[in-house]
Amino acid sequence: MSEKKKIHHMFVYGTLKEGRPLDRPMFAKTRLAVTPATIVGSIFDTGWFPGVKLDGKHEVVGEIHEFRPKDMKTIIPTMDGIEGYNPDRPEGSNLFNRRAVTATTKAGEEVEAYVYEFNKDVDEKRRVKSGCWEPSDD
Repeated sequence: MSEKKKIHHMFVYGTLKEGRPLDRPMFAKTRLAVTPATIVGSIFDTGWFPGVKLDGKHEVVGEIHEFRPKDMKTIIPTMDGIEGYNPDRPEGSNLFNRRAVTATTKAGEEVEAYVYEFNKDVDEKRRVKSGCWEPSDD
C-alpha cells in the first residue's frame, strides 16, 4: 500500500487569487503554477469577501495554486492566519475551516487541494449564481 500523498495545492476563489489583495508576495515568489479550476460547492458574497460552502450543490470557479511540498510548511500557516483558521481551536470557532477537496482543471485533470470553507451561516439569496466571485467596485 502506498503512503498517502501530501497536498501541495491550494484552491482559491476570491481575495487570495493571483493578483488580488491578499495574494502575498511570498505566495507569488514560491508558486509554481496557477491553473483555472472548479470545485463542487456554493459560493456566497458575504459583503466583504466570498465564502464557499462545500454543500455539493453547484460549481465554484477559482484557481489551483501549486507550491513545492517544502514550501507548504510556510504557505499553510500564512493562509490559515489570513483566513481566520486555527487548527487548535474548536471547529465551530473558526471563520473558515481548511478542507481537502478535489479540484478539476479545464483539461479534466483532478487535483487534490486545500480550500477554505466559510464557517458561518449564509443567506441563499447571496449565492453567486455564476460560481465566480468578483470584487465589487463600490
